Amino acid sequence: MRTERLHQTIWEESFGKIPEGMVIHHKNGIGHDNRIENLECMTIHDHHALHFSSEKQLKHLHSQREKAAEAHRTPEARKRFSDQMKNMWKSKGFNKYQCTVCGVQYESRNKARPKYCSQKCRNSAGYKKYKQKVNCVICKKEFETSKGKRAAILCTRCRAMARWEKIRENKK
Repeated sequence: MRTERLHQTIWEESFGKIPEGMVIHHKNGIGHDNRIENLECMTIHDHHALHFSSEKQLKHLHSQREKAAEAHRTPEARKRFSDQMKNMWKSKGFNKYQCTVCGVQYESRNKARPKYCSQKCRNSAGYKKYKQKVNCVICKKEFETSKGKRAAILCTRCRAMARWEKIRENKK
């Protein structure tokens, strides 16, 4: 949710909607001087570069970070943030998804579309990523083998029969 500020409203009344990724900057650096000739539209990147380029400003920024870190370490702050996160998590609604491995419908609070319904399906998907289906060179039956140099060319049954034949030949 975007907070509408007076200088943004003045800009929009004169020039229309502010484009996505752009901000309104006060040219003379005085935040309450909202004359239209003191306002300019610029990218967020350029705005940050303009405001955080001097040594003094960077020093101030670092000192504020240290103060914030100290404030966040207090037991009261930790409890407050913990309670906020718990409340936020509880207030999230459940979304319905379908597992990409087994096809089961499941619910999750995760907004970043989870793919798997369980750790078992997640592991299975990882396992399948390194497997391929090939046909046995002897019986032509399709089977699953690993990808790469170690890929098998014989199915388990034909491999066992070939091994037994080799053992019989060695006994003769």
